Amino acid sequence: MFIFLLCLMLAMPVSAAEPEYDCTANVEEYVNIRKEPSSESDSVGKLYRGGVGQVIKEVETDSGLWYRIRSGRVTGYVSSQYLFTGEEALPVIEEAAYTVAQVIPAELTVYDEPDTGSNMIDVVRESTFLDVLEEQDGWTKIISPYQITGWVPSDQLTKKEVYDLAETLKQEEERLQQIENADETAKEESDLWQVAEEALQGTEPSRLAVMDALMAQEEARSTFLEEGGTDREAQMIEEEILGTENEDEETGTETPSEELTEEPTEEPVEDLTEETLPDYVITYRQAVEKVQEAQLAAEAEQEKAHEKVDAAQKASITAAAAEKVAIEAARKAPRGAEGSQFTTKRDHTIYFPPSIGDELVSYAAQFVGNPYVWGGESLTNGCDCSGFTMLVYAKYGITLPHFAQSQAAYGTPVSKEDLQPGDLVFFESNNYIFHVAIYIGNDTVIHAASRASGICFSRLGYSSAHQIYRRLL
Repeated sequence: MFIFLLCLMLAMPVSAAEPEYDCTANVEEYVNIRKEPSSESDSVGKLYRGGVGQVIKEVETDSGLWYRIRSGRVTGYVSSQYLFTGEEALPVIEEAAYTVAQVIPAELTVYDEPDTGSNMIDVVRESTFLDVLEEQDGWTKIISPYQITGWVPSDQLTKKEVYDLAETLKQEEERLQQIENADETAKEESDLWQVAEEALQGTEPSRLAVMDALMAQEEARSTFLEEGGTDREAQMIEEEILGTENEDEETGTETPSEELTEEPTEEPVEDLTEETLPDYVITYRQAVEKVQEAQLAAEAEQEKAHEKVDAAQKASITAAAAEKVAIEAARKAPRGAEGSQFTTKRDHTIYFPPSIGDELVSYAAQFVGNPYVWGGESLTNGCDCSGFTMLVYAKYGITLPHFAQSQAAYGTPVSKEDLQPGDLVFFESNNYIFHVAIYIGNDTVIHAASRASGICFSRLGYSSAHQIYRRLL
């Protein structure tokens, strides 16, 4: 039985290998592929300059010679005057070939020179397709999906030669629609971020009003104490109006009243009627009430502004998804087709006023004391250094990878002298970035330091490692 089956298999015809391309477009832009061998027939697709195909048969008509060809998903007729075929086509087809590469690792850093010591200018994800420009000593010069030209190690890529093929009318229509969608969502995103920026900038007067009210309160408090009031009485007024409680700054625990160094020596403020309150008490109450009014107004402004920020962040998610679809569609399109050189209209800039760095630092500081966990992604239950920066920046609409080496490719470089709150500080040894922190000002950083220290503050120069500074805000 085995011998019979073997003989039967040997007798069956072997499927022919996919035939080589043997024709290419002889046009400046594109030629229509027709349903029938006639210029009056409907178009079923387009073959662009440099596009290749396979000749299926020749057809003589009253109007001349036509070729029935197959290219990509399109099968139809092209007049011989618009094609190179046979020997004439071979050198043109050879020249039409180009190389694309696909990324192997989860993340691949793009450098501005063929050297890991040069500047990192982009990070591309696993399976991303890249256009190849040239090869040089183990390095490949590429163009990323965002039209960034740079160098990557050749052993991190798989490469193949490809050709432009014909495109059906439906493929063209879908691709152009995807590009239009990407442009529209990019505009919507930009408009919403502009609104969010204006809203955030509009909160500045209310924030300044809070500062002014606090300064006025401090002056009123000094007067209050000079005219006979006590720290305890001032505290009671603040608790009554502001709802604040005295907390120990280091432990965060409520301080028992019996531990106060100054005992109240006068009649408690709450036992006094409004008619009998001393003027200095009334003045201080008014100062604290001003603080409360300013704080409530500032909180309302902030809430409105962050509603607009939330809307802009949601638009960013939609725009990024539409952009990804358009980029992929452009990659698959023939190089001469409309939209094949799609360039995003997103500017990839988060529209925040300069004070956002201080806001980010304030947000990050509330997690000081929380644990360090290798690979962790929780600001409360634990994270590592790059997890900390990733999570903090995510709060402000900036997406970072969970890897310090990759984060160093984001933003723009700054000098140590130009550091501002919110900038990232990277620590490097032997061309490897092993740690990242957030600069908070006054030569200080906040970071998820180690298992022993957790999330903490450190001096900028706590490590002797080489430092790199990047600005993302």
